[in-house]
Amino acid sequence: MDQPQRQLLEKVLRRVHSGLKTFQLYSAMHASAQVTVQDVAGTLRGYLQRYGAVALQVNKDRLIVDGVPLSEGSMNTLAFLLYVRNLASIAVLPGVTDREVGALLSLLAQDRQAIESAGGVERLALSQDLPHITIKAMALSESADALSEAGIVDALIRTRRLSPEQRDVVFSMLRDGPAATAALLVSVQKAAGGTSPDGNQIDVEHLLIALETLDRAVLDEPVEDQETLLQSLAQGVLQLDAGVRAALAPELLSQAVEGGSGRAILGELTGQEIALIVLGPVGQGDVAARLTKFLTSLRLQEGEAAEVTAFLGTALSAGGTKLGSFAASQGGLQLQPAGPEKDVWAAVDPSLLTFGPRDEAALAVLRNEASERAVTLDAIKGEMNLLGLQERPEEIMETAKALAGHLTFLADNQEMDMLTITLPMLREARERADVHRGAIDAELARVLNAGLLDRLVHDALQTHADASDDLLQALVAVRDHAVPHLIRMLERKPADAQRIQLRDLMAKICAGQAGLIGSRLPGASPHLARDLVFVLGELRDPAAAGYLARLAAHPEYLVRREAIDALRKMPSDQRRGALVEFFRDPDPRIQYSLIEGAEVAHDERIMTWMQDAVRSPDWTPGAIAVKVAAMKALARMRADDALPLLRRIARTRWVFSQGRRTVRQAARQIVDEWERSRQRPA
Repeated sequence: MDQPQRQLLEKVLRRVHSGLKTFQLYSAMHASAQVTVQDVAGTLRGYLQRYGAVALQVNKDRLIVDGVPLSEGSMNTLAFLLYVRNLASIAVLPGVTDREVGALLSLLAQDRQAIESAGGVERLALSQDLPHITIKAMALSESADALSEAGIVDALIRTRRLSPEQRDVVFSMLRDGPAATAALLVSVQKAAGGTSPDGNQIDVEHLLIALETLDRAVLDEPVEDQETLLQSLAQGVLQLDAGVRAALAPELLSQAVEGGSGRAILGELTGQEIALIVLGPVGQGDVAARLTKFLTSLRLQEGEAAEVTAFLGTALSAGGTKLGSFAASQGGLQLQPAGPEKDVWAAVDPSLLTFGPRDEAALAVLRNEASERAVTLDAIKGEMNLLGLQERPEEIMETAKALAGHLTFLADNQEMDMLTITLPMLREARERADVHRGAIDAELARVLNAGLLDRLVHDALQTHADASDDLLQALVAVRDHAVPHLIRMLERKPADAQRIQLRDLMAKICAGQAGLIGSRLPGASPHLARDLVFVLGELRDPAAAGYLARLAAHPEYLVRREAIDALRKMPSDQRRGALVEFFRDPDPRIQYSLIEGAEVAHDERIMTWMQDAVRSPDWTPGAIAVKVAAMKALARMRADDALPLLRRIARTRWVFSQGRRTVRQAARQIVDEWERSRQRPA
């Protein structure tokens, strides 16, 4: 950049800076604002007519144009003003109108909060219809206070994972006793909207998620502290409002039946407390039947389980805290009218029911060394070994379906290493199952669609996920299911931050599989097509070039521009062949971008097109910029066939418009430099 160009550019930027101050004081319709727009637009057009398009990069304390930093005087202030509005760059093409300049000043004069609440500066610019102005925003993210009440509630119900600092706060509340625990649970319940005025239709989904998160977190604490923490958690549940307990009881019991967090919570309560939660607020009915199923799963005979259910009802009706002790005999569980009182729930401890109430030494060993989780993990390992040895398709199918049913358990218990081993094994088993592979696919799809896929995607999108590599490997193993799921999420137009995360995740799990993305382009909405094209560019897979080349005929300008940006990330051979398809684009912005982007390396088709562009009778501002850029590119490539055309333009005598004079002047400079270089000795 020579000194006259720099001085004129700085003059333009000073006018822009002054114009922004004017628009901050007056509305766009005010006379002062109108005069400012004409002044800024006139100065800007003078620069564009003389030097062509300008691209401005924004840093915190300086502006950069063509690699030249501008930081003196008002340049520093203007840079900071644009920086705090999240601008990364601004490009202006010749032909910009007063309306576009006014819209740009009005947009940038808004305060940062107003811009962010409207979706960001880039989205606002797109909504303003600025064909000669392109704005790019910086990708910024903000994080809420993780240790605030809202931050902890968000971690419990959304990310389902506590940071070390959040664990300290949460477990301090649990150790403070049931009242503090209940206060935490009430905060979670309020996050779900609380209760309705009439007490009906209480939403306890968030509360259940929080209880499950806390239950898992307790398992990571020292063994000697776990019982105290679980007791505090269980007693905190008991202190919730009766209406919340009534809505929570069926769901909590369902989790207990399935071996989830409800089992640990119920196990810390006395018989009457369980009756208060389970039987009291909602009556007998279905809840009692589920409690019977739960007790049956603890190896009680069905009749004995029914008796225990009845005992809990009796405890509630009597209103006492204890019942008479009872003993297990061949005839079943019997109440003992005399003797020391004993908690009813102690009789249904799974260890007592299995090994007998008097074998306390064996019970201590069992409780410390064995657990349902360990037994299930051993069973999964056995099925994995068995699957590797089986050869008959029907046996492979049965074992694979059983393994698929355990996937949710592995995710619940954060056994991501086993999950990433199991998923590829299922895929390999599917190939060996012959005619039965459809049954394996159906079972795997059922498990994934029941919530496992949502959880894997959700956890993978968390920037601080503890097992990000394992999560990615798991999603790679099921990418045939994951890709349609991610595409559906993108189709719903998520916020920009989540959209960026979804695109990055899709690119990571689709490496080497451009067809999974490219096959979805036909029929995709314009906004979804742009996202899919971006992912194809991130893959840098030569196979994606064919899909992108077909977009040269897409009706949406933004989709075609995104396709060009994606092709520029490809290896040169595939990129050049595909980009040729875009040189016939009717939009001069794309033509100019291709020529200035050095995408014209010696290709006869491209050089022929550029000569046609120079001869074109179109003299709009955009076409003029393309003509000048094409002539410069032909000179760089030393396209001797084009020299007569350039000479003819340079020697034109009578020119009556500014645009034609601009082209003639550029042709004269190009021809002079070209002929001088030809005369220099080699």
